[in-house]
Amino acid sequence: MREMLETLVTYYQGAYGPTIRVDVQSKEWLEYLKSTVTSLIEGDITEIEVGGMDSVKFSDLKSLLLRRQDAERVSNIILDLKEDEARFVWLQSKAELVILNGLVDGLLDSKMPGHQYLTNECDGILVVLAYKEYRGFRVQS
Repeated sequence: MREMLETLVTYYQGAYGPTIRVDVQSKEWLEYLKSTVTSLIEGDITEIEVGGMDSVKFSDLKSLLLRRQDAERVSNIILDLKEDEARFVWLQSKAELVILNGLVDGLLDSKMPGHQYLTNECDGILVVLAYKEYRGFRVQS
């Protein structure tokens, strides 16, 4: 696999409330995400620490754990604040993970920058997956 450009995961108060934004700069990382979610769907793994994935940098959060739950619908994000560090556990059912992969496909198929809402504001925390959208700043290594 080619070296992937850095993916920035940020937590902030957005227009629709608390938001986790995953800023992706390469199709390779989107394919990597899809492959990882497929492993969750197929039961090869039960959870993934997003911060442990290749080329990921966090801003204003400490941890984002995506966990498969065996239920029909669970979409839920749990915030755990410890020592002023935001740690999240994002619970998804198999069916919700299939939908998530479909949303990733939408970005993979696009030739333009764009984003997908992976949750909605009713879930408590909005998760946005953005592809090659303007960040407004340069990431410092």
